[in-house]
Amino acid sequence: MGLGYVDNASLEADDVGLFSGNEARPVGVGEITQNTTASGTIGAMLGQPTEKANPVTPVKDTTSSIAREDRNISLQHIIFFVTTWLQKVLCVKQLRHKGIPKKEIKKQSMVAAQNLVEGHRETKLRFNPKHKSKAPNAVIVLVSLVNIMDLQKHSLESPVCQAICDSLVSSGISSLESSSLPEAESSFREKVSTAVNANDSHCFALPFKTNDQSLLSADRFSSDLSSRLSCLANGRDIPSLSAYFENSLRDNIKRNGAVVHGMDFATLEPGKCLNDAVLNFWFKWVTTPRCPEDNTSSVHICSTFFLSGVLNDGYNTRYQKWLKNVNIFDKSMVLFPVHLAHHWSVIVVLNPKLIKQTKQRWNDPSYTRDVFAMIHLDSLGSGTVHNKQQLARAVRDILNKEWDKYNNNALDKTDRPFNHRHESCKLLSPKVLKQTNNYDCGVHVCRYVVNLVRMVNDAEVKMPNAKMADVLDNFSNSITGHELFGYTESNISSMRTEIYNVMAHTMNSYKNHRIHEPSSVHDLVSDSEEDEEEAEILVSQDLEDTDVVMSDAEFTEDASYQFQSDEDDDLSIDTK
Repeated sequence: MGLGYVDNASLEADDVGLFSGNEARPVGVGEITQNTTASGTIGAMLGQPTEKANPVTPVKDTTSSIAREDRNISLQHIIFFVTTWLQKVLCVKQLRHKGIPKKEIKKQSMVAAQNLVEGHRETKLRFNPKHKSKAPNAVIVLVSLVNIMDLQKHSLESPVCQAICDSLVSSGISSLESSSLPEAESSFREKVSTAVNANDSHCFALPFKTNDQSLLSADRFSSDLSSRLSCLANGRDIPSLSAYFENSLRDNIKRNGAVVHGMDFATLEPGKCLNDAVLNFWFKWVTTPRCPEDNTSSVHICSTFFLSGVLNDGYNTRYQKWLKNVNIFDKSMVLFPVHLAHHWSVIVVLNPKLIKQTKQRWNDPSYTRDVFAMIHLDSLGSGTVHNKQQLARAVRDILNKEWDKYNNNALDKTDRPFNHRHESCKLLSPKVLKQTNNYDCGVHVCRYVVNLVRMVNDAEVKMPNAKMADVLDNFSNSITGHELFGYTESNISSMRTEIYNVMAHTMNSYKNHRIHEPSSVHDLVSDSEEDEEEAEILVSQDLEDTDVVMSDAEFTEDASYQFQSDEDDDLSIDTK
């Protein structure tokens, strides 16, 4: 979803070397239209043999239904198509920023044009964009005869041409992804430790204790969790840490148990979107302390239903009960995952108790103490489908009402500390790796959470708590440039397998080594009406798979949600 777009007005002639403002004209056999006269072969125009210029073998058209005489190919339209494809996949308008110069686009487009003229149905072009601190991932562009013939019926300046090109490119990207899924699925099956039946109605439920203290050994299936555990172990064996972990898990989860079914495992397969059960399991697992020295206790992560519910109903007494036993101002980091419009992202609140000090020393880069900050991590970047203004308002409202519980609430409402009018309370959007498909957003959020937890604990990769310089620089060094956030798409694919294997090991421990206790998650009986109501909310939202999508008008007109005088000038910060 939201892989980017191309704007004719933003495409300067100097960027792609093709737009002259003239409509492309069809030509005879063997000719290719472009701004300058094309004569001879592609090899002659490039000064090298065609075979060396074409990185991927084209598909030869062996049918005789299409006469060669009818193949009048417009080079301008091919370059336009290729440019649109690259911009959608890379989520940028200026491709030179990704190390793809105009000459490379034109060169490969000429190869594609010659292949189509010579009788091929389609050809694949390979581009190698540059990624700062990341290994390059090739981008394949599929140029087909049918698409180009359809596109070149329209002038490049025509809005219809733009719309048709966007549609053709989106379909082509989806088709290419679908064709690669069987190979990805085969690789996935080879790497999973235990294949789980998607029809299994009940795999496991957290929390539980084991009779062999084997639960924590599931960390070995994740490279990040294994590295984190090695740092925390400090010579201690895993069983001794596992006992502490199992007790911590019970304290961390309490009555809000995590139940996982076979269909939840199935969402981890390639090409599928992760559901709330997987993310809630991962969040609880990652944020549970492994030992007394584990600083994860300073991190609180809310349920995936929490912020969506607040956006829909307001931060009323029902949702305030979810934080009744948690003082978020004792935490150094509070995470609010959110699922809206079939897309996952997460808001991170750093040092909420330091809001007043931050406002007093705002915009002073020499201030080296920790400060408050609110950031939004989203794998769609500036092209997100989430309304960041709405998210920021909701989180600020939560923070203000929680502040009233522990501080003087006699102040005027507009003077509450988390005020949208102050720059310190704006929502920052650090740059992170963007997804190149419509199903990996949940995996990216899992990646963000494990990274942040590791940055709290691991001495080797530890990030100092937010400083004023970091906030003013949109966390370009402490997040965007941090080694943990230098992961690649291949790491995202591997993470699906790792989460699957951690869950599979947990399932095996649950079925083979679980200690049956009267206080297990299945036998818990709510001690109060409040707990029953909270459990009912969780179950109902799980069954309904609530997906809150509201327009700005619906959101501001919702009488059930009274925000803190947020006005139209409330703009989140998105440094591009």
